[in-house]
Order: sequence, then structure tokens, then C-alpha cells
Amino acid sequence: ERWHRLAFSEADTDFLRMCRRLEGELLPLLPNLRLR
Repeated sequence: ERWHRLAFSEADTDFLRMCRRLEGELLPLLPNLRLR
């Protein structure tokens, strides 16, 4: 049970890291999307 929670939290941080990277790439595009 404890190991499962640890593995899940590790996968979670990987997911969050990916989200932040996508955010960093997409945020500069947002003003352009709003202008459409």
C-alpha cells in the first residue's frame, strides 16, 4: 500500500512536470488565440 502511494506520487510529479512544460509552450500562444 505504501509503495503504491509512492509510485503514484512519482507518476503524479512527472505528469505535473509535463503539464508545466506544456503550459510554458502554450501560454505565449494564448494572446494570439484570444485575438481570433
